[in-house]
Amino acid sequence: MAGSLGQKNRHILAPLLWLCSGAWLSAQTDFLWLEDGAGSAGGNDYAVDLSLVNANELGGFQFVLTYDTAALSIDTVIALERVSDVDLFYDQTFPGEVAVLVAGLSGGVVEPGVGGVVRFELSVKAGAVQGASPLTVREIDFSDPVGNTRPSAAVDGTFIVQGAHV
Repeated sequence: MAGSLGQKNRHILAPLLWLCSGAWLSAQTDFLWLEDGAGSAGGNDYAVDLSLVNANELGGFQFVLTYDTAALSIDTVIALERVSDVDLFYDQTFPGEVAVLVAGLSGGVVEPGVGGVVRFELSVKAGAVQGASPLTVREIDFSDPVGNTRPSAAVDGTFIVQGAHV
């Protein structure tokens, strides 16, 4: 489609624009961005990754992912290689919300860098309506290795529900 960046380019473009703006380097704001995903109604085994950009070591971070329970269900949350030195905890606190904590409880840190940190494996409900279903990252909190709060931001994602799974 003319004017469309495409699903794959969106997750690359957001952090690139942020870095080029100079805001990340000057304010040293750490941020998360959620990739877009797509899947068929009634299907499962879909994944959406959350990536992190951080200029300094982090002792941990936490956030809440919200999603539409009429369309999606979160089956599990997995720590990716980039956060292998810290622990991941999650809880589906309310319908449509998953609270995630990534922290170095044994002294581990999240090294500075850019890349995937958490994978959400999900299913699309059989009766889900076709179209865009928002995935929102909120209640974000980052801390340095000694527990001081760090500035943070996030880029939300979208899961596109397609036709019925066959």
